[in-house]
Amino acid sequence: MKPFSPPSPPPAAPGWSARIHAGRLELRAPEESVYAGTLTTWPSLEAALRSHGIAVVLVGHLALGWGANPLAAAEHAAGQGECAAGVVTVTAPR
Repeated sequence: MKPFSPPSPPPAAPGWSARIHAGRLELRAPEESVYAGTLTTWPSLEAALRSHGIAVVLVGHLALGWGANPLAAAEHAAGQGECAAGVVTVTAPR
């Protein structure tokens, strides 16, 4: 049996980027800042972002109430044109 080899990630969206530092996230579009604020995450996630240099970002409205299925909510929002996703480059100073 061959060892598992994950596929190559898709390319990052041109001009989009994310910067993570000291519990903060800045998400930038080609010509403007989309979000600059608190990022609550686990150290292992921040280390993975640093290691891989990319992240998938979902932007939109997800109806997440108690007991909601996040994947179903994302699929519904995407089907309604209320959600978008893309790959962005990530920088995270050590």
